[in-house]
Order: sequence, then C-alpha cells, then structure tokens
Amino acid sequence: MSGGIFSPLDNLYNLDNANCHPLVCHLCHEQYEQPCLLDCYHTFCASCLRGRALDSRLTCPLCRHQSIVKGINALPPEDKLLKFLVDNSADCEETVQCANCDLECKKQPLCGACREDTHKAKMFSRHEIVSLAKRTKEIHKKCSLHEELYIMFSTEKKSMLCINCFRDTQVESRAHCIDIETAYMQGCEKLDQAVLAVKELQTSAREAIVLLKAMIEEVRDNVDEEETAISTLFNNMQEKLAERKKILLKAARSQHEEKERAFKEQLSHLAALLPTLQVHLVSCSAFLSSANKFEFLDLGYQLMERLKKIVKLPHRLRPTQSCKINTEYRSEFARCLEPLLLLSHRRSVSLTGGGGGASGISNASALLQSPLSLTVPSSSDMSLSAAVVRKPTAHRYISTKVLLAEGDETPFTEHCRSYENKYRVSSSPSRGTRFHWGEKRGRGRREERGERRSERARERRERRQERAREERARERERGRKRENERGERARESEETGERERERGEREGEERGRERESERGRESDREGERGRGREERKRESERREREKARERERERGERRERERKR
Repeated sequence: MSGGIFSPLDNLYNLDNANCHPLVCHLCHEQYEQPCLLDCYHTFCASCLRGRALDSRLTCPLCRHQSIVKGINALPPEDKLLKFLVDNSADCEETVQCANCDLECKKQPLCGACREDTHKAKMFSRHEIVSLAKRTKEIHKKCSLHEELYIMFSTEKKSMLCINCFRDTQVESRAHCIDIETAYMQGCEKLDQAVLAVKELQTSAREAIVLLKAMIEEVRDNVDEEETAISTLFNNMQEKLAERKKILLKAARSQHEEKERAFKEQLSHLAALLPTLQVHLVSCSAFLSSANKFEFLDLGYQLMERLKKIVKLPHRLRPTQSCKINTEYRSEFARCLEPLLLLSHRRSVSLTGGGGGASGISNASALLQSPLSLTVPSSSDMSLSAAVVRKPTAHRYISTKVLLAEGDETPFTEHCRSYENKYRVSSSPSRGTRFHWGEKRGRGRREERGERRSERARERRERRQERAREERARERERGRKRENERGERARESEETGERERERGEREGEERGRERESERGRESDREGERGRGREERKRESERREREKARERERERGERRERERKR
C-alpha cells in the first residue's frame, strides 16, 4: 500500500493529455469520498490513504512528498473545498421523477419536454422552469445560529454575519465589516489575482517541461555526436587506443545517464506538479460557476490561501545541469599518445641537412597543428633539448627498426623511414650542418613557444567568456529579483491604498452617522423649544381668560348692586 500508483516517467511525453477529472481520485479512480488534502496539495480519498502512514509520515503516491500525520490510521485534514464541489456535483447529477409522469426532471419544478408534452393542464400553467444553478444559489443565506439572513461580512475573521452577529461583534471589529455584495466583489478580484498567479506558474511549468524534453533530446543527440567523434578519432589511431576508447565511451554514457537521470527527476517533479495546478484551476473555475456569494465567502478565502501556498512552494523550474557531454577526449587521447607523439616530435626536430631538415620541421609543425596536437610540458622541453644535443645512440636506431618492422604501412612508419635516411646523411658532423641544426632547433623552439602562448591566450579567452557568461547570468538573476521586489512593492502599495480607502470610507460613514445624530439632537432641542413656547402661549391665554372672567364677574356684581339700589 505504500508504493506509488504509477511510474512518473511513463507519460513524460504526454503530459498535456494528463488532465484528469478534478473530482476523481488518482488511486481508486472513483469520485472522491471524504477527500483529504496532503501537504503537497494532492488530494485522495480517506479510504485510499488509510493505513499508508509510516512513522507518523504519509508519503504522497504521486510526488513522494511526505506529510506529517499522527498515528498509523491518522489522516490529513479534510479538503472542504473539494468536498463542496463533490457534493455540488452529486446534487447536479441526482435525478428524481416527475410527480405527474415517468420522466426524470433533474430536480427541476418542470422540465421542458414535460411541459410541452404532458403538463398542459391548467394546474401547471403557473409553473416555472427553474435551472438547478439558480436554485442551488438560493440556499445558504441564513445564519445557523440566529436563523437570520446574512447581511455583512467580516474581513478580519473571513466570516459572514447576520444582524444579531453584527450586534454581538465588538465595536473595534465592526470597522472590518462590509456588506455582502462588496465582499463578494472584493473576493472575486482577489481570487482572480490568485488564479493569474497559478496560471503563470502553470505556463512556466509547461515551458520548463518543454525545455527539459528538448534538453533530453539534445543531450541524446550530443552523446551521439560525442560518441561519433570519439569513434572517428579512435579509428585513426593504433590498436593501443582500444582500452582508452572503452573508458571514454563509458564516461560519455555515464555522463549521459547521470544528466538524463537528473533531467527526468526534475521532469517527474514537474509532471507531478502539473496535475495539481490543473486540478486547482479547474476547481477554481467550477467553484466560481457553482458557488453563490455566501458559499464563496465561506470557502473562497481558503481557496485563495491554498493557491498562494502552492505558488510559494519551491518548484525546480530551471535545469540543474547543462546538456553538454564533455569527456575531454582530445586531452585523454593526447595523454594516451604522449610517448608516441613525443618520440616523433623529437626525431622531426633533430633532422639536419637542407631539404631533409625542412621536411622534418614541416612534419613536426604539421603534427603539432593536427587535431591531436598537445602542449609538451616544460620537463619535456628539457628532455627534448637534451635529446637534440646528444648524439643518437644505437638503441634509438634499433627502436626505429623495431617500429618499422611492426604493423603495416602508415604515415608514421613512412616518417620513421624518412628519418633513418636523413639520419645517415647527417651522421657525419660538420660546421655547416651544426649551424643549420641549431637554426632549425631555434625555429622549433620558437614555434613551440608561440603555440604555448596561443594556448594560454585561448585559455584566458575561454576564462573571460566564462566569467562574462556568469556575470550575465548573475545580472539576469538580479534583474529578476528587482522585478519581484518591484512587484512586491506594487502589491504592498495597492494593499496600502485599499486599506486607506477602507479607512476613509469608514471615517466618512462615522462622520455621516455623527452628523445625522447631531441633526437629530438639534431637531429634538428645537422640538423642546417649540413645545415650551406652546406651553407658555397656552398659559398666557389661560391667564387672559381668567382675567376676562374676573372682569366680567366684577361688572356683573356692579350691575347687581346698582339694580338693588
């Protein structure tokens, strides 16, 4: 049960066709049941993962990444987002039969066919054909605690609030509450940004996969070219090079296997990453199309957090090695042939006599300029000078005969025969020949020094080019870092601006509320003053009426007294 579900290298060249269904488990190939999310963001059924843990570590069957769990039968946390999508898919696929006929109405009040064919009765005239998406988005509106409609969303706690929840929230936290519509729009924008980041990562992963495929092909072509070059060079040499040829071919194949293994390991990592990116992108699309505002605000921020973590995971998008196969076969062949090449060089330089000396020097220079040329060390120069000064011995004469007796007719044996003829001519020393000999020897040394200088210049030039390439690579890396820093600063400035706008809106709302309350208090005071004026007016009218009644009574009393008199 602890092994992988497939060989990661079987489908390296069909990665574009590896877009599996996002709701199907990679292990049981069935729809997810209790989906569990690993640390590498691969998801499997709980039953498929149960019993796979070893030493509190659960190895992902896809990418071999280890997730920490507790106990043998412990499972990673449940993937709520995928569970929502699975449940929603199950709701969409469930079928019920119409109450008036035998047709399956897909949980709609009336399907189109039923309405046209069998539901023409007047009792169905007011029925409406409602899509499943519209009906499912009408649910999940009420608070489970207070049974009230959700009206606010807390950006601090990432949760929806009803009117009672909002009243129970602390005053400081109310500043972080916005209406459902605004929260939905802001959440959609943030999710779009997260999706764009994942799409960029997906594009980079695809480009890296294409690059690695091309590099594998190129490294195969290069190893073929290298083997061909090695074989071509070997065929021009003697049988003594057979062992060295085997060593070089083995080294080339070893480098090829090592580099191809490294590239395939990196390709396996990206091959395991690509389904994850595809699943999450499809999940985001399905989530956006099927979730309503409340479901989005309930699960959307978990999805955005997951997408950010996926983007921030270390992904090996760049090749860790070059595709060049380099066995240094020329230097290896030169070291293998050094005794033979050094012997021919000594004899060509030690030639004397007009035309013969010129021929020996030309042969030596031609040998040094050939593809098999090598730079003789300083100690070899010393031994070469000693060989030129001292008189050739009988041992050298015998070794030349032995070389002529070995093997078939080759350019080297022809050179040895020419050397023997010229050696016999120049064996009797004279003043002229000694002068000519010294002149040729000086010319040979000058040519050697010139070749050594050109070799050193070529090495310096290669080192400068290598340093320039490294400097360009560092400059590109610094440029990428600067771009990333600018992007981070831009995002921070956007977030700061967003916070400033929110703070300004909150302050404006608070000032508006304060002005409204002040106007209310002012109107209350104005009403109090009006009521006071009314009271005083009524009191003055009452007093006037009392005075009028008092005057009327006095007049009546006077009239009564006058009548009595």
